[in-house]
Amino acid sequence: LGPRQIEAHIRALTEHLIAGLHTLGLQVVTPENPAHRSGIVTFSAGADASANVALMNDLLDRGILVSVRYTSGVGGVRVSCHFFNALDDLDHLLNAVEDCCRCGSHPAP
Repeated sequence: LGPRQIEAHIRALTEHLIAGLHTLGLQVVTPENPAHRSGIVTFSAGADASANVALMNDLLDRGILVSVRYTSGVGGVRVSCHFFNALDDLDHLLNAVEDCCRCGSHPAP
């Protein structure tokens, strides 16, 4: 594909994910400015790490691979978008996050 096409694809994925997270009312920890962003998007589903760890575990149970990362008390659920991902992958993630938040175990902030 080439570096420019890969970069454009990953930027489109992260834009789509960030927009979806905002729609769900979740806090996006990753910088919003594309110039300060990579293919990694971090968001928070609660006021403390335990809410994010619980959400991560629910997503892992659904076969959605995410992690939780914190540095100096800042962080949340970490999603790594790569060139092999598609918008459908992110929609699947967003639907699962919405479902988890709706069921009450991880209420949106």
